[in-house]
Amino acid sequence: MHEGPLPAFPGLGYEPPQSTALGRRATWAVFILMVAGAWGAVALERGWLLTAAEGVSFLIALPTYIVLSRRHGVDATGLNSRGRITGLGWTNIVLLVLLPVFMTAYGAANAPLYGSHSVRGHWDQYVPTIPVFIVPYLFTYVWVVSTASYFALRLLNRQLRTLLVAGLLCVGTAIGTFFLFQTDVNTTALSQDAYSDFLGSWMRYMDEHMFAIPDYGDFPSVHVAWSVTLAIAWIRRERRWWSIGAVVLAALIITATQVLHQHSLMAAAYGFVVAIAMYSLSWWLLEYRPALRRFRIATPD
Repeated sequence: MHEGPLPAFPGLGYEPPQSTALGRRATWAVFILMVAGAWGAVALERGWLLTAAEGVSFLIALPTYIVLSRRHGVDATGLNSRGRITGLGWTNIVLLVLLPVFMTAYGAANAPLYGSHSVRGHWDQYVPTIPVFIVPYLFTYVWVVSTASYFALRLLNRQLRTLLVAGLLCVGTAIGTFFLFQTDVNTTALSQDAYSDFLGSWMRYMDEHMFAIPDYGDFPSVHVAWSVTLAIAWIRRERRWWSIGAVVLAALIITATQVLHQHSLMAAAYGFVVAIAMYSLSWWLLEYRPALRRFRIATPD
């Protein structure tokens, strides 16, 4: 049970989860499915397995969220919603639907568009190639889908909305950047000497078949943006080991973008800044301001 201090304003701070048997089973199903899809995509050289896993996970998580929202949802006063989906619940349903839409648009924007540039700088040439980091790099996809599913299926509606809005803003910023200033990095040219190393075959398949050559969309790194966004979301759960694990995982993913040569140092830095800015903006607009307004109404001068 959470024993931390109560938030200064109602509607801020810790949000207690609603754990149900259905929610737990669906969350584990999504996690196992995503792990299998990410592994199979490179180990079996079937890139479509990852896309299929994402699609099936969506078909598991969204209907389950709707069922749980009707059964166990609470309204703004903290009372049971009596079989109705609240306004916040409907907002999250729309955001969950938009997530695969935005990611599909992101994939389509990984193209030359109006020309392409490189933002690789002097220090990028000193970054080594370490194939084993393909594991945390691919786990990013697992982490995004599993975290969204966990927050949804534990009915953490307030923090789920902030997480999804922040993530979608990050992806939207990346797409906008691609149209204004598309960038690329030739991962095969930078990594091919390591293809014979441990896990090098996975890396080769990812570079040559899962992504375009050269790999467009270098700047910003959406892997970095998502990892930082997810780390913030898990830190807010106020569970020490989960927070430490999230920070470590985010650090591994950011490192992976470099040692796999998927992104330049500048792209990683831009992704980090975008994530901090978009989560801060989402929290301020969706949580802090409404909570402050309710607090002022409840405590008039």
